[in-house]
Amino acid sequence: MSRSWCCLPIALLALLIGCAGTPAEPDEPGVPDWVLSTPEDTRYAYGVGSAPLRGDRAEARRQATDSARSDLIQNLRVTVSGETRAWIERVRGEEGGPVSRGFVQEVHTRVPPTTLDEMEVAEAVLVPDDNTVYVLVRLDRPMATLRLTSDLNGIRNRLEDFRGGGSPGEERIDTIRRLRPALDLIAEASQLEDQLRLVSTQPLSRARVVESHAFVINELREALDSLRLQIDGSDMSERILSGLQGGLLSAGLRVGGSEPPDLIIGGDVSLRTVERAPDYFAFAEGRVVIYAPDGRLLGQFEHSAREGSSDPGLAEDRVLSRLGQTLGRALGEQLISIL
Repeated sequence: MSRSWCCLPIALLALLIGCAGTPAEPDEPGVPDWVLSTPEDTRYAYGVGSAPLRGDRAEARRQATDSARSDLIQNLRVTVSGETRAWIERVRGEEGGPVSRGFVQEVHTRVPPTTLDEMEVAEAVLVPDDNTVYVLVRLDRPMATLRLTSDLNGIRNRLEDFRGGGSPGEERIDTIRRLRPALDLIAEASQLEDQLRLVSTQPLSRARVVESHAFVINELREALDSLRLQIDGSDMSERILSGLQGGLLSAGLRVGGSEPPDLIIGGDVSLRTVERAPDYFAFAEGRVVIYAPDGRLLGQFEHSAREGSSDPGLAEDRVLSRLGQTLGRALGEQLISIL
């Protein structure tokens, strides 16, 4: 009897030890630590994103990943000091005319954005408590730096082919057509340089492409802003024709003269004035067409403008001048398709 009671504590102890050694069911995952505090690493840059789960887990993960990528880029931007002037600002400035500004702006919008392919999803967690998907993305900065530098050097080498490539007596339109691909490369290089400044831990060791290859922009800008225009006013009233010429000239475009034109501008432009006492409002609407000197139709677009004044004649002068100025920029944008 005494021996049985002595064995009982031992049995209970063994039972307790056995229960303690049995692995418990894992708890539901909570919000990861990297959500509350973004990891810091000398090699990797991180970004955190989240998205609510509304039935489609794959879609929630995609949204969370996009959010994390944006967060990573924003974190990189915070670490970059100084300001970056986009290459297009060089041509947007006062030294560029409306045709070159419109042309370069259109090139800028057509060049597809470059991406940081080195971004990868490091972790993705679904937290049932708040029905949210959390994603951690990371960017291998040394690898991205190496790839961006290689791509950038390749563009620099290709741009060298445009140095001194024009032939003597080359027509302005031919110059624009020849240099157009170089402008695409400069736009792409500018994107790569901006990304390189974000991901690299060292400052850029070379001048930006827009500076080292400014000869391309300068030659192209000169050809664009020296285009000689001729207005075909056969379908326009004398007042409208005179107003358009004045607007184009005031914008710095070259209209008329003894030289053969590079482009011919025609179309139908209407003008009407409405009195709304004590002011008058003039409306100009037109379908503008662009021809080559040999009569080929190159392009067309529509535009309207409105100006007001207490004097009806002044309102009409203003709206025609504005239409002419706008035409210069639209012409530059249209040249992208023409060429």
